[in-house]
Amino acid sequence: MRHRRDIDGLRALAVMPVLLYHAHVPFLPGGFTGVDIFFVISGFLITGLLMEDLAQGRFSILDFYERRIRRIFPALSVVLAVCFVFAFLLFLPRDFKDFSQSLSATAAFLSNMFFWHESDYFAPASETMPLLHTWSLAVEEQYYILFPPMLWLLARTMPKRMPIVIALSVLPLLGVGIWMTQAEPTLAFYSLPARAWELLAGAAVALLARDWKPGAVGTHILGGLGLSFILAGFVLIDSRYPFPGFWAILPVGGAVMILLAGQGGSAGWVTHMLSLKSVVRIGLVSYSLYLWHWPILVFAQYYTPYPLTPLQTAGALALSFLLAALSWRYIEQPFRNRAFLSRKLIFTLGVGAMAVLFVLGLMGHFTNGLPQRLPPDVVRLSSKAYELEYLALPDRAQCLGSLSNPKAALRKAEQGIFCPLNTAHGAPQVLLWGDSHAEALRPAFKESSIPGTFAGMESCPPLLDVWIAAAPDEACRQYNKAVMDFIEKTPSLKTVILYARWAYYESGQPITVSGDRPVVLRHAQGVKGNADILRISLQETLARLKKRGVVVTLILGTPEIRQDVSDAMARNILFGWNQDLNAVLAPSLVAHRNRNSAADKILHQSAQGYGAKIMDPAPMICDQDTCPVLNRDGMPLYRDDDHLSILGAQLFSRIFKEKVTF
Repeated sequence: MRHRRDIDGLRALAVMPVLLYHAHVPFLPGGFTGVDIFFVISGFLITGLLMEDLAQGRFSILDFYERRIRRIFPALSVVLAVCFVFAFLLFLPRDFKDFSQSLSATAAFLSNMFFWHESDYFAPASETMPLLHTWSLAVEEQYYILFPPMLWLLARTMPKRMPIVIALSVLPLLGVGIWMTQAEPTLAFYSLPARAWELLAGAAVALLARDWKPGAVGTHILGGLGLSFILAGFVLIDSRYPFPGFWAILPVGGAVMILLAGQGGSAGWVTHMLSLKSVVRIGLVSYSLYLWHWPILVFAQYYTPYPLTPLQTAGALALSFLLAALSWRYIEQPFRNRAFLSRKLIFTLGVGAMAVLFVLGLMGHFTNGLPQRLPPDVVRLSSKAYELEYLALPDRAQCLGSLSNPKAALRKAEQGIFCPLNTAHGAPQVLLWGDSHAEALRPAFKESSIPGTFAGMESCPPLLDVWIAAAPDEACRQYNKAVMDFIEKTPSLKTVILYARWAYYESGQPITVSGDRPVVLRHAQGVKGNADILRISLQETLARLKKRGVVVTLILGTPEIRQDVSDAMARNILFGWNQDLNAVLAPSLVAHRNRNSAADKILHQSAQGYGAKIMDPAPMICDQDTCPVLNRDGMPLYRDDDHLSILGAQLFSRIFKEKVTF
């Protein structure tokens, strides 16, 4: 198979937006779609090589996997080993345990499934996931377990129809991807079934257009259209769009057209541009560049109290290029040379390296992140015991419905079994209803003498006919229906308090790019758009509550922080920052207002229309300029980056007594 310089250039076009997206460059919100271009390239090249082997009668599964090991394992092994060393030295126990789990998953090429599984509401933020980007390698390797035997079987049984069969399989698999993206978007993002059509699209080009020449005009048109599709994806798509799904047609279709344009040689202007020496050089090191850039950004941010400055980010990317060039020259190139190591030795070293890394990951997991590595005061601040003593109530997991086991929470809700707010006896008069933010408020009711109860599920706003697209089985909708049934069947209830992370649900976006994943709301009546769903479903909920005759109080959103507060306290000691964390972490009152303005407007308008009360937490938490994260004694008011701690929730006690009708 002839070497095409324009494909190296296409690799550069794929990897650079990924880097810029991870560096939070604002004008490329869809930079992450560069990974989809890589899938198409991989499908095209691997299929071409396999077809050459089949045509010459030398097809061998062992030979194929030898090439894959030489291509993938050496650079990946080095990056994983370096990441292990830095995580060992820098990470707090909980983060090191999470890293260790991801290390084992990556070594087994299952990291895509690991990161899908870890995408629930309490998942660690991605700035502590230096191996998050390896999900795409796992997708590829899972594909290449299945594809070569399938291609061989088709070549033996229907050689003439094989290209058509492969090409026709692209559309139904695209349909699978679109369906999965709508039904289970997080699973779709990480899984092979939703991505397989992208690799097969490249395979179809390799099979159907092996000898096709588009001509001079066709080369110009195809190249221009392909580049336009790709650039449109980079600019128009952002993390709020369900992806891959339908929108993946832009990067995939663009890559296919550029591959077709290059079949005609270097006559086309896009092909010529992609074949420039400087562009090709980036493409040649693109694999190592992809491997190195994300861990460097993660470790740099982890070590720094403030968000990375543009200069620091540029320095991290420059280091990525340097390590990528060294990795390509001294690791990738030698190991690709079959004269360098025998097949037996390359299998032994490759599989052995992954086995060692897998075991190292297990060690970090089973030792709970090796807390012995760190000073005792650092370990204490980041421990579960500290969280349970100062940050969260010990029965939090039992009181808050879990998306990982929604049926258990739903069963309790249907039976009217909820969590008491205090020790007062008697039928409940107050119901606090919401998501995990509402659960964090429970300590505010501890001293109340009026019996109350809490009903809530994680990532589930207290709204009727609404659910999170990523949640299983519309669990949120079913749970809230059960809560409303409980309200209507419980005559003792006088007051219902609704509280949730409203700004997150309204915008669909976390406060940081690298924190929780974007959230997409769904509505039973097909309403589209998070803001419209929030407004309509809140009004529907308030109408039902008004009909029931209870007094309703809506609590506006609390300030959100950009880092886990207690972890930042631990890192402040570990890294010798000597920083006033209120100065580092506390959001300004203006920033808090801006973050919540759209959601607050919806809540105020809805409350006005249905006679509900509004409670603003800002005066209880913030001063005139900022919203502190530590109290005067240096104790955290937040248990992580957005949930109030026990002390933070207790700031509400007085205002509840004064303004909430019981």
